[in-house]
This record gives sequence, C-alpha cells and structure tokens, in this order.
Amino acid sequence: VAATIAHVGVERMRPGDVYMMNDPYLGGTHVQDVRLVQPVFDEGAIVAYVATTGHWSDVGGPVAGSFNIEAQEIYAEGMRIPPILIYRDGELNRDVLEILLANMRVSSERRGDLKAQIAACRAGERRLLALIARYGLDTVHAAMEELQDYSERLFRAELAKVPDGVYEWEDWIDQD
Repeated sequence: VAATIAHVGVERMRPGDVYMMNDPYLGGTHVQDVRLVQPVFDEGAIVAYVATTGHWSDVGGPVAGSFNIEAQEIYAEGMRIPPILIYRDGELNRDVLEILLANMRVSSERRGDLKAQIAACRAGERRLLALIARYGLDTVHAAMEELQDYSERLFRAELAKVPDGVYEWEDWIDQD
C-alpha cells in the first residue's frame, strides 16, 4: 500500500480507482504475488485503503508458472508490474488488462484471479464504510490504531521470550 501511495500520489486517486502491482522491489515478495490497492473514500476524502494479495500461478516469463530456477535476473521471472491503474472511477482499464493477459499463460484464469481480488476489495470497501456509518470515522480509525498497537504488543511479548544470543540456520532448496 505504501509503495502504491508513494508511486501514484494521493492527489491523483479517485473513488472507484484500483491499483495493481507485483514489483518485489517496491514492497512485494515475488512477481507471482499480485496486489490490488483501493483507496476508500468517505465524504470526498480518502479515509483508508483496502488491499488484496493473490498468488497468480503465472505472470509470464520463459517458463510456465513463472518460477524460473535458472533466472539470473528478475526479467526472467515474469512480468514486473509497478503500481498501475487497473480501474479508474470503477471502470476496468481494458487496454492495460489486455496487455497483461497477452503476456501470461492461461489468461482466463488470470482474469478470474483479478475478478476475485476486485470482489474482495469492493467487499472490504462496503464493510468499512458500513462500520464508519455505524460508529463514525474517528471511532473506526481509533479501533484500527488500537488493533495495530495490540498486534505490536503481542509480537514484542513473544520476542521477549527468546533468550539473548546468536542464532544461525542453514537450509537448501531443490536445485542446490
């Protein structure tokens, strides 16, 4: 989400917009993890963002499944997508989608992946706006902040249980 905001700028975002990205250099994990980010507007202002991550089974590249064990650079792993506008004002940018799908195997499945992620974003937006309507924006924002603080407290408590020391680990993957 932060990479999308930094790349696009909040001033360019409008209700119904959805951004897509998978670039591991901009906060992703690997090119198969496609993220959608949607700003949520209430009374004309962005009040939150909803986001989804879907592991797409293929995003192009020289090998099926986009997991090229011989890749020497990211370009051999599949399409790298910076934060791009895939929906503007709630309307699909068909030209961009067609470029993406033309470079991915089993494009009908990729279209389905996108539809599922869009549906999840829209559901998140509806539910968030329902909470705001019921409890008010300040209360919802306070609850979001408290959930983050609570998560941090739990994580720090678990870390505190680990004795001081130096820890090492080594592993191999199949092609090694």
